[in-house]
Amino acid sequence: MTLRTQIIAVRAVPFVVLVAATFALVASGDRAAEALVAERQAFELQRAFDRVLVDLTDAETGTRGYVLTGDEAFLDPYFKGIERLPADLADLRALSPSTSVTTPEVASLQTMVNTRVSILQSTQLLAPVTDLTNRTQLTQLLTLGRETMERIRV
Repeated sequence: MTLRTQIIAVRAVPFVVLVAATFALVASGDRAAEALVAERQAFELQRAFDRVLVDLTDAETGTRGYVLTGDEAFLDPYFKGIERLPADLADLRALSPSTSVTTPEVASLQTMVNTRVSILQSTQLLAPVTDLTNRTQLTQLLTLGRETMERIRV
């Protein structure tokens, strides 16, 4: 190799390294952007699920207060929670196609939420708790409700 060829080769090395580094930088930027989008979607999905849990917790709190006292003022959190549930579940359904959550999982959650609401409504029929209350039925409903909420949280 001539001296001229060697000089050109030495001067070309930084250029080749610069081009390779540029391609690597662009590729890593794309991967970082994809990771950021996935993280944002996961956050929004978790937030929607948390809103569903808060709605159910509010409904449960109101129901328990009503069952213990018979005071209908305790049903306010129940009605507010039940009122928000459809919108929060719709948000969850809307987010599921863009995340790893599948449609059957959301449908299963919807079924469990409906079951929980039904249990709450059945529990309200036993209000207020007195000496005449069927405690076995109340205990069964409370246990079933707790088990349903545990499945929802998983």
